[in-house]
Amino acid sequence: MNKKITEVQTRLTETKFRSNDPKKIQGKYLASRALRSWKEDFIDEYTGEIVSIERNEEIMKRGTFLTPEKVSELSFFFQSGDLKDVEVTTQVRPGTINTFYRDCLCEATVYIFPAGVKKYLLHAISIGQAYDIMADYIELFQPGQSTIRGIKSMGEYSYIHPNKETDEDEMRDIVPFYKAQGSIVYLDEEHDELHPRKKTYKFVLQANDVKEANDIVKQQLAKAENTLKEQGCRIQKVSTIAAQPYPIAEIVPRQFSEVYIKHYLENEK
Repeated sequence: MNKKITEVQTRLTETKFRSNDPKKIQGKYLASRALRSWKEDFIDEYTGEIVSIERNEEIMKRGTFLTPEKVSELSFFFQSGDLKDVEVTTQVRPGTINTFYRDCLCEATVYIFPAGVKKYLLHAISIGQAYDIMADYIELFQPGQSTIRGIKSMGEYSYIHPNKETDEDEMRDIVPFYKAQGSIVYLDEEHDELHPRKKTYKFVLQANDVKEANDIVKQQLAKAENTLKEQGCRIQKVSTIAAQPYPIAEIVPRQFSEVYIKHYLENEK
């Protein structure tokens, strides 16, 4: 749908703040949900100790325009202590940008002057976060001028961490990368031989050659097969697609990305 824009509004012109002052929040929009919080005590039946748990309830949705009536409703919770303050904005934003449902493997393409293009792998919770991680990492460890040309999600691919005595930094920088896939066809309580289930596994890994890469993938599929068997599934077929070289120069250490991922999860509303 085409929408005529009479006044350009962007995040650069948005004013956002937290407050519990009725005069300041009236006429604004809620930038995040208004949640009242309280604690409930109960007795642990095993230890006899009193345990407190925090309860939360949404009292107003994100994007709500704060009319005098809405502000009066919020003021009641401010005064009761169930609501400390609310985050408000001068703009209404009905859309929401979702993060990945879990931290995901991403590929970053970086132009390093004058050496040329270099590709990195990293873990992130969103494309935006991946950009921030990559920019931070490059500024710290890549001298000179660089341009991040693109970042994409690797979707269902997972990185197999090398289980070797080789030093992690040496492994990350020297041993080549490969892409590989495998699948397992199996039966469970809900699927018979006419309608079997198929689970596909996608990997990015490091190995000295294709043979070693394929052996690592077979080991991973064997573990997955054993897990399915423990769940009572009957295995019909296990197959692999030969590993292919993947032109990645380096993977950002997982612990570097986890600083960003942890910060996001701790501050998520």
